[in-house]
Amino acid sequence: MAATWPSTAPGRGWWSWRATCRCGGTSRTWCWGGIGTQIRAGLHAGEVELRGDDVGGIAVNIAARIMATAGAGEIVVSRTVRDLVAGSDVVLEDRGSQPLRGLEGEWELFGVVSR
Repeated sequence: MAATWPSTAPGRGWWSWRATCRCGGTSRTWCWGGIGTQIRAGLHAGEVELRGDDVGGIAVNIAARIMATAGAGEIVVSRTVRDLVAGSDVVLEDRGSQPLRGLEGEWELFGVVSR
């Protein structure tokens, strides 16, 4: 199950909701229909506020900050997402603890290697 829509907030681009984190290493092609466009993605799990046709809240802000650490063609996830996919076939590499702009402390981040 998935739903995708454009966000009205600057810098947030397109949001994609999935029942699982299965998009994994293939999302660079599959999620965009194989048109050769490289994307970067940041994933976090948390409570999201629905605001009309848009979303907001701290979880959305955290995901946006995590996305900012990703390079072209990369998917970076929070420790929360790592914990949720434990036991699956998603392979992650440790990116270490990093400060995220506007958030307190350091956040453990992981790059999606493959699935």
